[in-house]
Amino acid sequence: MSDEVAAADFLVPPGGNWRLTRVVVVGVAYPTPPVNLFQINIFRDNGSGEPGNVLISGIGPVDENAPADPCCGGAVFDYERAVNLDLPPGRYWITNRIRSSTTRTFDPQLAVAVGYPGLIGEVLPNNLMAVPVVAPNNDFAFAVYGTTETPAEAATSLQTTIEGYGLDGGLLNSLLTKLRAAIAAADAGDKTTACGSVQALINLASAQAGKKLTQAQADEIIAQANHLRTVLGC
Repeated sequence: MSDEVAAADFLVPPGGNWRLTRVVVVGVAYPTPPVNLFQINIFRDNGSGEPGNVLISGIGPVDENAPADPCCGGAVFDYERAVNLDLPPGRYWITNRIRSSTTRTFDPQLAVAVGYPGLIGEVLPNNLMAVPVVAPNNDFAFAVYGTTETPAEAATSLQTTIEGYGLDGGLLNSLLTKLRAAIAAADAGDKTTACGSVQALINLASAQAGKKLTQAQADEIIAQANHLRTVLGC
């Protein structure tokens, strides 16, 4: 059956990917454990302020040792899920089931809105039919944990891509020389030179498209190099 869910959004700001490692949602399970399961999902925004395609989803059992809810007889707990997810800048949604069959009943702890809207609706295969939640309890309590991608990490990804193409030695050396110059300049605090070196790499890849690089190879190098420029703050 389709389940009703609650949803709340969060933003990854410009300047690099977030590498999400953990998600925690505070909630109450009914009835008391060990009957219940809970589910958390992370979606991309669909561009219209609603959850779009699902990125990750998981179900787990309620902790049998979770303390009882003094209000309503359920079990209060933090649902913690380890994840491994790279999120580029943009808007994302976390959803959690709040009503379903007798084996999936989970109420997220509602929180006064802090600027991000909450939604309710029914889970469909790849998205959420969303309806705004009435204020003030139009958000729920959650936290995401991870790290922000560094220029060195973005450069390593680009280097791996370039080295994986089996390129002509001269072109390979020229591309990597520019990339290493960019990182050396960034490490020295010289953003202008770092950005210029990455742009020179982009110009070279563009000039070699359809020649020593296939168009697809050139496009991928340019896309990753532009991402590196974003991480560098160019």
